[in-house]
Amino acid sequence: GSGGTGGTSGTDGIGTSGGAGTTVEAEPNFGSNFQKLPFILSYDPSSDLVVTFELPGGSRLDLATIFIPAGATNERATLTISYPLDLSNYLDGDLDLSILLQSQTTGQLIESLLEALELRTWTSTGTPRLQELNGSILELTNLSEPRLSLDIDAGIFRFTDDSIQVLSKKLSRFTNSRTEPTPLWRIRFKTICACGPQEHLRKSISAAPITQVCTRRKHLFESC
Repeated sequence: GSGGTGGTSGTDGIGTSGGAGTTVEAEPNFGSNFQKLPFILSYDPSSDLVVTFELPGGSRLDLATIFIPAGATNERATLTISYPLDLSNYLDGDLDLSILLQSQTTGQLIESLLEALELRTWTSTGTPRLQELNGSILELTNLSEPRLSLDIDAGIFRFTDDSIQVLSKKLSRFTNSRTEPTPLWRIRFKTICACGPQEHLRKSISAAPITQVCTRRKHLFESC
């Protein structure tokens, strides 16, 4: 079976801001906010944010729901979710998402959350790993229930139908892709952003390469 999202709390669903999961089975409740990848939304820490979207590629309809609880940050932030590779790279069961939060006050990218986000797939999904903003890879801890303990920053719970729920206080890319994108943090570009005209390193966070991350101050900017 499948469970509820954002506001419901079944073992097969996404929990409320107080924590993920109980033992109550329920039918899927995807919420009312459906988006098409890539998308950008505003996150207000005074309330939960629940978004459902279709995962890219493959031959079947694969949906995922992200739940960011109230209080995950201390300030309003801009949420950007995209897929790093061309659509032709993705097959059924693949999960490859760039999930970024950018402070609306300072423009800085937020690397860690105060409360864990929850990413729920609704069909069988391979086991992802987490790539942090600095490029380091973090293997997700296998969880016995869809809930993080105090000493774990990122984990994965697998349901009996082989769908998964990722819980993480860390951000950037969640992927089980067998194809790695070009390591763009090693490529130099001449561009203009809020830091001024300069030659510096940047990396793409979107399938469309106009939204970039300035690695000097870790803010987003657009370029042609």
